[in-house]
Amino acid sequence: MLHTRIFWSLCFVFLLTNWGSAQVSADFNASVTTGCGSLQVSFTDESTSINPINDWSWDLGGVSAGTQNPGRIFGTPGKYDICLTVTDTQGNSNTNCKSEYIEVFPLPNPDFTVSGLSGCAPLEVVFTDQSSSEGVEIEEWIWGVGGSSGVIVTTDPSEVISNTYNTADNYTVSLTIQDANNCSNTITRSDLITVFPDPEIDVTIDEPFSCNIPFTANFNNLNPANNLTYVWNFGNGEFFTGVNPPPIVYSEPGTYDITVTAMNQNTNCTTREVFSNILQVGYPVTIDYSSPNNCQGSTYTFMDNSIEPADSVLWDFGDGNFSTEVNPQHAFTQGGCFNVTLTRFTQGCPSEGQLSECLLIESAPTAVFFNDNPAGCTL
Repeated sequence: MLHTRIFWSLCFVFLLTNWGSAQVSADFNASVTTGCGSLQVSFTDESTSINPINDWSWDLGGVSAGTQNPGRIFGTPGKYDICLTVTDTQGNSNTNCKSEYIEVFPLPNPDFTVSGLSGCAPLEVVFTDQSSSEGVEIEEWIWGVGGSSGVIVTTDPSEVISNTYNTADNYTVSLTIQDANNCSNTITRSDLITVFPDPEIDVTIDEPFSCNIPFTANFNNLNPANNLTYVWNFGNGEFFTGVNPPPIVYSEPGTYDITVTAMNQNTNCTTREVFSNILQVGYPVTIDYSSPNNCQGSTYTFMDNSIEPADSVLWDFGDGNFSTEVNPQHAFTQGGCFNVTLTRFTQGCPSEGQLSECLLIESAPTAVFFNDNPAGCTL
């Protein structure tokens, strides 16, 4: 009889205990369960009980909390188990654990190298990706390079990223990458690329035109700098290295281009400036001729092909004969080599030109004969 009572007492306790547990059910959810790098999570208690719950015991991946709706920042990548134990006013409790409920993915690591950090404009730079991502592939690269390209977006890891910088300045470069977990990370390198300015050249001439030959020209360097090396080409076969050139003598008429090259001794940046038609000395003379042959007595036609029209001309054929016609004809009555010269007068300026070589006239042949039998018979 005693054993029977003990048995029923134990059964009653067992039933009472399980009935009490059944009155409490622990449950919860989270504001977010996955994230990248660092994840801030708010947990919400969703437990139910017949009796009021008055105790909450959380295990937030190794961090304990005792409030009903706690939060935690998960600052280390990994997977975290979350457990909640609730107890009601009658001492009934229940525990709910969710395995690997929170997962924090590691951030990808953006990195890159460049072909050169500084140079003269235009500067072309090639960027090489050195980024990495733990366990997953990188799916997108966003390059902020400035300059002519601005922003370059690519999903091809083999694409060559390059940019040309045409303006002197300091340029900041950034790279943002995104991996298959939708995690992204950015690296920014301020003032990474330095583009040096090219030297500026500004040249004038005191008198850009002269009738007088020879003429002495004075050139002015309006933008001198101590760190620049200047090389001058005056178009007449003369050169000068220095900031300010000496007076330059022009002995031939013509229109001249001046070329100035400036190099920065610190950066080696170089500018070459051509000042076209900056100087005109007199008016250039261009002449030509035509003839059926170069025999004595043949008629030659001479042509004034000069660009500027002349007020008057004087041809000297070199054989003592002259002409004031623009395109005269002349026959040489004797053989020889004659220097043909044209003097032109344009707006009061005289200028002279001649054929590059003397005009060779072949003398007419002289007939020579003899008769070795001066006597004869007539039938």
